[in-house]
Amino acid sequence: MANYVDLKTYQGYPAHVPGGQNNYFYFKGSGWSAGYNAGVRWQPIKQLAFGVNFRSASQVSLDGQTHFEFLPLQNHAYSSASMSMTFPWTVVAGVSYRPTSKWNLEFDANYTDWATLGTFDLRQPNHGSLVPANMLVNYDWQPSWIFEAGATRYFKKGWHASAGYAFDENSEPNEYYTPYAADLDRHFFSVGVGRNGKRFDFDITYQLGLGIPHDVTASQPSLQIEKGITASASGTYGFISNAVMLTAGVHF
Repeated sequence: MANYVDLKTYQGYPAHVPGGQNNYFYFKGSGWSAGYNAGVRWQPIKQLAFGVNFRSASQVSLDGQTHFEFLPLQNHAYSSASMSMTFPWTVVAGVSYRPTSKWNLEFDANYTDWATLGTFDLRQPNHGSLVPANMLVNYDWQPSWIFEAGATRYFKKGWHASAGYAFDENSEPNEYYTPYAADLDRHFFSVGVGRNGKRFDFDITYQLGLGIPHDVTASQPSLQIEKGITASASGTYGFISNAVMLTAGVHF
């Protein structure tokens, strides 16, 4: 697989003088990386099938520029910049059990090694005198799981109904918590109906997502440009979503 990454990240800082304008630091970079997918499926009997899929980690070098402002000392400064990042590997294992031709029961577990999203070095060869040439960007994420279970009931004339549940585990540490991602433990419930015809297929699904309230304390910026910066994402975070998904297919 070939991956193209386009990263834009922005961080604000308090004004240096009372009542002054807030300052900011902005990085934009892009780059390519390569990796691979590998999978295997095993069906020992007609009613039971197992599958495993592995997606490799991939490292990308992001080349671009920084844009920062530190009033009243610096107004709109730019520098070429680069940063290398490693995106995580993922493994998914699942099982499908069909006790009769009318039922399909499924379960899978997804493990992602988000620990590869750790600490990265942001390099600025033309940084000037107000910001360091090399700065550490701290994410320090942690590995996490996604567990999914579902059931489908098949009816006459190609109709079927499905229901499912998924649990998505938090990956983001409180120490460097960011509202950019605002990750937390989440539950997803879904129900749907569909039909497989000779020429046309369709499925329509409703999904409800609920996040367990997550308290964040003692957080600090991922990128520490100046000492003593007290910007914090501490607080209580929640999540709720409602989604309707429609898929359709045509056979030629």
